[in-house]
Amino acid sequence: MHNIVKKNILLTLIILTVYITTAYYSSGYHFADEHYQIIEFANYKLGNIQSNQLAWEFNAKLRSSIQPWLTVILFKTMDCVGVYNHYTQMFILRLLSAFLSLFSIYLLYKSLVKRKIIDLNYRFLFLLLIFLLWFLPYISVRYSSETFSTSFFIIAISIYLIKEKLSILNYIIIGLFLGLAFLFRFQTGVLIFSFVVWLFFVEKQSVVKLFVIMLGGSVVVIFGVFLDYLFYNSFSLSLVNYFKFNILQSGASGFGTSPWWMFIKYFYKYPTYPLGFLIVISLIYFIIRYPKNLFTFLIVPFIVIHTIIPHKELRFLFPIAYFTPIIIFVFLTDAFKFIKHKRIIYKYVLITYISILIIINTVAIAAIGLKSTEAGLMKITEYIYNNYKGSVHIVSKEWSNPYNPFGLPMTYYITNNLSFSSFNENELPADSLFKSNSVNLLSVNKRYYYKNKQWLENKGFVLVQKGVPDWIMFFNKYQKGVEDFNISYLLELKYDK
Repeated sequence: MHNIVKKNILLTLIILTVYITTAYYSSGYHFADEHYQIIEFANYKLGNIQSNQLAWEFNAKLRSSIQPWLTVILFKTMDCVGVYNHYTQMFILRLLSAFLSLFSIYLLYKSLVKRKIIDLNYRFLFLLLIFLLWFLPYISVRYSSETFSTSFFIIAISIYLIKEKLSILNYIIIGLFLGLAFLFRFQTGVLIFSFVVWLFFVEKQSVVKLFVIMLGGSVVVIFGVFLDYLFYNSFSLSLVNYFKFNILQSGASGFGTSPWWMFIKYFYKYPTYPLGFLIVISLIYFIIRYPKNLFTFLIVPFIVIHTIIPHKELRFLFPIAYFTPIIIFVFLTDAFKFIKHKRIIYKYVLITYISILIIINTVAIAAIGLKSTEAGLMKITEYIYNNYKGSVHIVSKEWSNPYNPFGLPMTYYITNNLSFSSFNENELPADSLFKSNSVNLLSVNKRYYYKNKQWLENKGFVLVQKGVPDWIMFFNKYQKGVEDFNISYLLELKYDK
């Protein structure tokens, strides 16, 4: 018993260290919506910017305002206790996401144990998978609608699974969390619908109980309509606006379309090929072996619907990423049981394969947990904030301005001592772009830097910061988290030759 307690304490410390470290280093955003439709919306509501500085989604009223409102409250709270540094504030928001995710994952673990879905003989393996599968800490620290919505959804299904006998209050609480999951991200409605279908057809829950669940969810959604009214200063149904634009008008397709098999590629490529292969095999096995299982009901419709939708992104799969450890665990434990009395060579093959996966997973956790997101833009802006207090003039190649990567300023990070100018992709920066009474910085990507390295050095530019360290980019060859040539480089004009 003493050894089990020590092992649990050690595992808890490792998990907390991984998630807190990832939250600290994972500055920036995985996708632009994470910043422009949450942080900038909150910055507007705080009175720091005008509505014409926001993304087009604001005027279209496509976004639920619940997370921007939450962000406003958190920013004001941090200001009240003297936390003014915007990078520290964002770290705190990522920590909040991490702890919410950890809580939901823990509840899911307890519920699976309660339902005896997890073989306790392999309990330690499952804990490692459900908390430390390499991409889960990264997803969990994102202050994004995907992460918050998924956490609330997992809490809802965990409450149902963990309770032997549910009261009316329990059903209402489940509905409230499902409503929050839907309000934070409307696409979670697919998972919610699948859950309700499973409750009715497999669990044989009565229509009355399902009505109570939906009643609880409806209360939250109605509250969301009220929040939208306060946020947009007019009555508007953001859900209806979102449905019209993305589904009826196929507006999302304007941001690019992909073939139906793209998600298959996401499954086996981005987790790294050895792990991706295991995920695909485990998923196929799980669906065939356990067709009535809750997670089959959740995963299959989710994948099918997102396969049909023309516009596809890796982040769309984030909600079901948390179910990946379950299907892998079930496949592996069933495989262990199957080969238990087989030739010993089968055992060695399986153990060797798992050992390789453990090494890959450990390296991947370190690689993704110790770098900023995407091309390292926020690492560049934070370096500027920490190292240059006077007048700073930033000259950037087209689409390489770390404060304006998409043609829309990231006002939350822009301070009064900054000024900007830009030049075209295939040009060299003209002398007239630089200011004599300011620190002059040049922001370019890696490809541009090495293409013009000799000219830059002769001109007096010195490389002072890389968006992503070289050692992480070495492992990125296998993770494919970011294109190598797009890594942000920051140079300072030290002297003029």
